[in-house]
Amino acid sequence: MSNGSVAELRQEQDYFDQAMDDHEESFRSDPIEGGGVGTAAERRAMQKHRDSKVRLSKDDAVASRRYVLDSGETYYIGKVSIMNADGDVAVINWQSKMGAKLYQSTARDPNGVVSRRQFHTTGNRIDQFSDTLYQELAQKVSSLEDELRADPVLRTSLEAGRDGKMRDIVQTIQASQDKLIRADKDQLLVIQGGPGTGKTAVALHRASWLLYTYPHELTPDDVLVVGPNPSFTKYIQHVLPGLGDVSVKQTSVVELLTHPGIHVQGTDQESVAHLKGSEVMAEVIAQNLSNRIKAPTTSIRVRKQNSGAYYIIEPVKLRDHINQLRQGPYSRGRKQVRAKILEECGKQLLTQAAAKYVEQTVDARSLDNVLDRIWPRISPQVLIREMLGSRSRLAISGQGLLSTIELSLLFRRSSGTMAKEPWTAADMALIDEADFQLNSDSRRWGHIIIDEAQDLTPMQLRAIRRRSRTGSMTVVGDLAQSTGAFARDSWTDIQVILQSRLPSNLKHLEHGYRVPREVYNIAARLLPHAAKNVRPASIIRESGSKPRLFNVVASQMAREVAKQASHHSSKGRFVGVIAPPEQFDVLRSAFRSEGVKFSDSANGELGNSINLVSPEMSKGLEFDAVVVADPPSHLGYG
Repeated sequence: MSNGSVAELRQEQDYFDQAMDDHEESFRSDPIEGGGVGTAAERRAMQKHRDSKVRLSKDDAVASRRYVLDSGETYYIGKVSIMNADGDVAVINWQSKMGAKLYQSTARDPNGVVSRRQFHTTGNRIDQFSDTLYQELAQKVSSLEDELRADPVLRTSLEAGRDGKMRDIVQTIQASQDKLIRADKDQLLVIQGGPGTGKTAVALHRASWLLYTYPHELTPDDVLVVGPNPSFTKYIQHVLPGLGDVSVKQTSVVELLTHPGIHVQGTDQESVAHLKGSEVMAEVIAQNLSNRIKAPTTSIRVRKQNSGAYYIIEPVKLRDHINQLRQGPYSRGRKQVRAKILEECGKQLLTQAAAKYVEQTVDARSLDNVLDRIWPRISPQVLIREMLGSRSRLAISGQGLLSTIELSLLFRRSSGTMAKEPWTAADMALIDEADFQLNSDSRRWGHIIIDEAQDLTPMQLRAIRRRSRTGSMTVVGDLAQSTGAFARDSWTDIQVILQSRLPSNLKHLEHGYRVPREVYNIAARLLPHAAKNVRPASIIRESGSKPRLFNVVASQMAREVAKQASHHSSKGRFVGVIAPPEQFDVLRSAFRSEGVKFSDSANGELGNSINLVSPEMSKGLEFDAVVVADPPSHLGYG
């Protein structure tokens, strides 16, 4: 590796300045057709991407790398493709086919690459650059890990300070990551990755690559990103817009499943959360709905309009029809029963022509009353509230499906009003399932990204699966970090629940870039217990600082946490204070009494300095420094 001369740096800066001018000019002039490098198809793809008006910001450089091939061709690669005034390609997009060849090159498998120049920039100003000669590097390194450690741009990126926003990794995409980013669209792709392996970044860049590669099949508003909680969504929400994909829906799983007027304001014991999250609840809800339908056993009477007379229909005329409709969507069945009642009323008119207008002869209120007795109207939230709040309804709904103990666990006395109902996160998936069984019309997306998927319940997974149009999904997570009611040590059940006609593939990210070795070695001790089948990641980064353990009495724990968090914050570090929710109140008080400013993840906040987060809320987030509050186990917080 070598650093460039002042003259070379000036020459490169001139190239960057001209490319930025050409980029800005493209927003002031008509698209230019022309020649340049690459195939005609690649040039058309570049032109199409330019037409989408992805504009570099003041914080962006036109390129992050320059590659020289053994053919003598030179390629600059960046976030967007840039053409000069002659129609030649000055910078190629990282998402292009040539971008794949370049990003997937390594010293041991160069793909025709002779050298790589990596730029360190501030905005579009080049601070310095470094050159890697692949043949020379291949003689110096014995493994991919050695090559990664020797990457100056990657090392600089890993050592840079964090803040409240996740950054894109266009500058540092590694070969193994790039292969997953560009994997075929039509599959269920499950990516297992330990801490710091870049699985979230891979998933987001994959979404951007899919949008670039399949413009006729996917648009930004046809892609859904589902994260574990609102703080995580806030943390990652700037990555895709920064890559030019501004209309992708990004949300948390609870927010995705929450219906208007319903708010999570309660919690379940783990045994209850596990039961509510089990797939059997879909059958319980279906049985509840089926038992609400009552085929008539006596004659039904529908009043005629403006008359004291009635249409009288014998139960045998409706019974078989009603029973056939039980298995379909509930709301559609109600409409079909209504049509059947009108049909039977029409048969009692004198002529077939008159039967076409039978609805005009029927009293609407009388018809609705009859229909409500047979096939009641109900909303999904009312259905779940009534089911959970009634031992008798639960017993009928769970007959043959749930044990007496399980029925007892599910029972929750209803509050006085819907607004005061102590809805839990697990209830959101039940309401969503009820809504689907009632109406069967969930919004569907062309591709879905699921992050931290290892913690999702089967009911949550069902809810996400039915929002997929074809089964095309990217699922990422880490089994070793699986917690909650459905802690897993295998991806099998998730793959089964999310399966479709498309193939399912499990891939692994094996290199840990972000987490320092000193921290990972402590966490790795738990790996044989947490997920014995998961291979530990190969860590390439060392911080030079070992984690410190502070032994303090319980009464001083909160003050010491505030002190240590403030110490790291004063040095400009992005700090995470991780504690169980039961400790939040005492920590908040300690922060305030010590004059420490902080952001509270319980309110969906994620600030630029000190952030108070629970272990669950911390998943996927990155900090420069972490303070873990570990109260004594005899207080119930260990």
